[in-house]
Amino acid sequence: MLLAGEVVAGASEAVAEVRATGRQALYLTNASGRTRGEIGDALVGIGIPAALDAVYSSAAVTARWLGAQSVECVWVLGTLALGAELAAAGMRVVRDEGEADAVVVGLDRRQAVGDEPRLLPAALAVRVARRECMLVGCNRDLTYPGPSGVAKPGCGRVLALVETQCGRSADAVVGKPEPFMLEWAAADHRLAPREILVVGDSWTSDIGMARRCGCAWAYVPAPGAGVKLPTPPDASEDPLGRVLASVEQVPAILGRAPAAWTR
Repeated sequence: MLLAGEVVAGASEAVAEVRATGRQALYLTNASGRTRGEIGDALVGIGIPAALDAVYSSAAVTARWLGAQSVECVWVLGTLALGAELAAAGMRVVRDEGEADAVVVGLDRRQAVGDEPRLLPAALAVRVARRECMLVGCNRDLTYPGPSGVAKPGCGRVLALVETQCGRSADAVVGKPEPFMLEWAAADHRLAPREILVVGDSWTSDIGMARRCGCAWAYVPAPGAGVKLPTPPDASEDPLGRVLASVEQVPAILGRAPAAWTR
């Protein structure tokens, strides 16, 4: 819906058409730098009604996942908004290396990936290496689309730096394409996988999540990615999916049986 802070052409109209059919519209994003409230406000600002319970971010879902693991104290690499989501889920954000039960890695776009302040203090890195402290990433996106489709370094690159420093892989990565976000959204809104159409501009994250969960999907390449962006090689083999030229085409495919879709 938003790309580098700008509205994707036709997005608000497409959502309005979908909602006019009586269907729900849910918003799932790997963004970890803003609260759900901030994301919802941004959607409302471009003419897309978005109640708080319709917005799912990798920050909020990571907080929910950690809560389910009974984590109490977290060390945050990321924005204040990520810390706020964790605090809202009942966790305490700490700056004492010895107190942290988990290190949570998100993305702060104000800092360059690889800046020394984004890495862990040596004592905390040792605790993570010894598995005395969990390491959890919001997502593994190596890039995200910036202005004019220019790729910017993503959370996945920050997480990779931390994993290298600690000498081990993260205990969990919660955002897309992992299924947690979609599974929780479906449970919260009493939806079965067969009732969900996932629309996304990332083959790896959005469509990867949909395929793991057995949902129908529509892949819409991000504006600026190239008019003749090649179709992912295994897309044509999946009867649940369709590749679209623009988000404006989404309302037209609703109600059609996925198996009957043609490209």
